[in-house]
Amino acid sequence: MTVCSICIKNPNSHSFSIHEDTIDHTWFYSNDHYLDRNIENIVNHINGELQAFHVQYPHKKWSWLFDSYQYEFRMDSISMILDIMKVIQTYKDTFICIRIIRTNSFIKKTIELCKSFLTDDMMSKIHLDDI
Repeated sequence: MTVCSICIKNPNSHSFSIHEDTIDHTWFYSNDHYLDRNIENIVNHINGELQAFHVQYPHKKWSWLFDSYQYEFRMDSISMILDIMKVIQTYKDTFICIRIIRTNSFIKKTIELCKSFLTDDMMSKIHLDDI
């Protein structure tokens, strides 16, 4: 379903796509292993995928499975997460949660640092799994 012009040229550029789809709920999946590291491009990719999804399914619930295997903290990590959270706020009426799997100390610290910038409601929807 990609609408990202960068991903059309190179499908490995970004990682945010439908992983599991049922009648009443959709899981998007992403990981930290993509070729394009530009924050604006990543945020635009996620926003484009969610826009296309909501045009087709305006009331369908959705969640995000983020595989943080080998995630490493970068200087722009906080900025990127906050920009992504702004996108998620646009679709908050149908948003259920973010489940972060294969967590490591870097992703835990990144989420901890974001706490002061996110609402309690948003923080309650971020689930860390040590799988």
